[in-house]
Amino acid sequence: MTTPKKQDPRAVRSKQMIKKATVDLLIENPDISKLTVQKISKRAELNRATFYLHFIDINDLLKQLVYDIFDDLSLEMSPILQN
Repeated sequence: MTTPKKQDPRAVRSKQMIKKATVDLLIENPDISKLTVQKISKRAELNRATFYLHFIDINDLLKQLVYDIFDDLSLEMSPILQN
């Protein structure tokens, strides 16, 4: 049996910063076509290399954000659905 690999807290933090910066930018301007890696990196106060360390491209980032939203929604809904 293998034990799950523990993630580096710095990597977790930088991913969270990138995701938060993306959400903030989308709240300001919901046009996804205007979203760039440069804008996201600047808002997150990280460099572009850090972005590409965690995500393949913007579509990969958006896909992971959608998964996060559905995971959160699932956690919130599970007690209601169990009744």
